[in-house]
Order: sequence, then structure tokens, then C-alpha cells
Amino acid sequence: SSKALLPFVRSLDAVQAQQRPMLERTTLQLFRDCLRTAHHIGGDSAKGRALKQVVKDGFRKHIGVTDAAEISKLKADAVRALSNYLVMKSLNKSKK
Repeated sequence: SSKALLPFVRSLDAVQAQQRPMLERTTLQLFRDCLRTAHHIGGDSAKGRALKQVVKDGFRKHIGVTDAAEISKLKADAVRALSNYLVMKSLNKSKK
């Protein structure tokens, strides 16, 4: 029965997740961080939804990139964008 296979499938998924290349996991984590930041900036407003769409479109645009150097460059660009936002946010707080 399929219910009997469920624990096996879950454990297989866990093993496969551990075996994924670090590059893939960190790209996924970076994507999630960007979405969280977009949500933090705009919440559920139109601005927030637009920012999340920009993040999704940016990652989707480069989904076919397989060159490790290009992926590293794209990741660095995304990290830089997040860092710039955090710096701007901290500067705004310090002015208050």
C-alpha cells in the first residue's frame, strides 16, 4: 500500500536533501531570504507583492544558469542587494 511506503519516501527525501550540492541549498536559502526581506519591506501591500514578484522574476530569469562562476556572481549580486537594504535601514534608524 502507498501508506506503507510513506515513511520510506520521507527518509529517501531527507537523504537526497542532504546530498544536494551546497550551491543549490544556499541558492534556495538566498531566494527565501530575499522573499523575507521583500515581505519585511512591503508586507502584504501592493508594494510588498510587487517586490516579491521582482525577486521571483529575478531568480526565474536565471534558472537555466549552470556555470558555477556565473551562479556565484548572481548570488553575490543578490547578497549585495540585501546588504544595501540593511545598511540603508540602519542609517534611517540612526537618523531618528
